[in-house]
Amino acid sequence: MNEKLDPHWNYRVIRKEHEHNGTKWIVFGIHEVYYTDGKPSMCSVAPVDPHGKTLEELKQDFAWHQLALTKPVLNYEDIGNETTDTETTT
Repeated sequence: MNEKLDPHWNYRVIRKEHEHNGTKWIVFGIHEVYYTDGKPSMCSVAPVDPHGKTLEELKQDFAWHQLALTKPVLNYEDIGNETTDTETTT
């Protein structure tokens, strides 16, 4: 399994805390994470799914998602407050 060649971003597991009507819960997802000086500086707001224009591209993207599961989990709140173009609003 090859790492992404771009050292400025990769997929990582992100831990997000949510609260609704006084109930708190935690959700884990795989997000795009971007780095500045080697430190996570922003990430996609919503988790991202594996995708590709071909089956081979899909397989490679899926492998990169799996690689995210081998790295330490990041807390959403610890990453800078900028977002990427994959941001979704709710």
